Amino acid sequence: MKSLFLSIITPTYNRANKLHIAFNSLMNQTNKNFEWIIVDDGSDDNTSDIVSKFIKITDFPIIYKKIKHGGKHIATRTAYKIASGKWSLELDSDDELYSSATIDDLHKLSLRVPKNYSCIGGCFIDQHDNIFPRIDGKYIDFDKDKYLEYFCDADKINTLNAPWLFRTEYAKSVLPPIVHDNLTYYPEAVINVSRVLKCKDFHMRLFNQPWYRYYVYNADSVSVNTYKTNADWYYALGLLELFYKYNLLDTFPDFTKRNIKKLFNSISKPKTIRTVYTVLKSVNQQRYFTKYLIKYLVKQLFSVKHINSKLVITLFGIKIKGCQK
Repeated sequence: MKSLFLSIITPTYNRANKLHIAFNSLMNQTNKNFEWIIVDDGSDDNTSDIVSKFIKITDFPIIYKKIKHGGKHIATRTAYKIASGKWSLELDSDDELYSSATIDDLHKLSLRVPKNYSCIGGCFIDQHDNIFPRIDGKYIDFDKDKYLEYFCDADKINTLNAPWLFRTEYAKSVLPPIVHDNLTYYPEAVINVSRVLKCKDFHMRLFNQPWYRYYVYNADSVSVNTYKTNADWYYALGLLELFYKYNLLDTFPDFTKRNIKKLFNSISKPKTIRTVYTVLKSVNQQRYFTKYLIKYLVKQLFSVKHINSKLVITLFGIKIKGCQK
């Protein structure tokens, strides 16, 4: 019996009117050696009815599982636990594969990398036919050190904004992290770097080849709805916690300071100033609190006509003894 090449993973939440985009893309594939795993994150629309219709007309296996609403990361974790393909690919419900030969191309690429490579990457192409990331040459090889070098460099990080094809065995061993009270959502960049840090011997090859048509205009997309209001908060907090866990904050000081600044830039209510201090203390970076707080207050003085009294009261309620300027 032929082994299953690919598990395609689609977490979804109230996307019944968008799932056909991914489905039609999969139906058009010339290589059908894959399964489609749809994990419904507690939708209250007719997602289950739509999927039932797909199952009746498809010529590839569809696995549908509905869970209690917990966020995209939980749905993704659930999908990986039941994936049975040798490789796994995440596909959002409103995105589509680049061409009818994409899965066949992925199979060929998977045969071109050494067996110790955890994953391979490709490129997106948006609705305006812009390809990203931009890569010089046919591919770039990464180990963990080179990946972190690119990730922590403000000029290089966009190179890593790419779709990933994982060896399923590897993906199962580095599942997305669990959220907590201050961090209720993990951006994909945080999830990806957590996968790299968890892996003892990480290797990746990033190919200069488009895999996805990526649509960024949908007002109801998962990333837009979750990410639009406090993007910097989720991104910076997730990365600071990860780099603290792996003792990397002092290794990449400029990266650390950039993300501390993002925490302050993401303050939307007076009470989150206290939260920022709590977060910095939890990652042993409270020494930066006073410095960035002063910068934040100066910025507020020049951007608003009056000082919010609740803001002042909140500040006096914070103990900043021992903080360095």
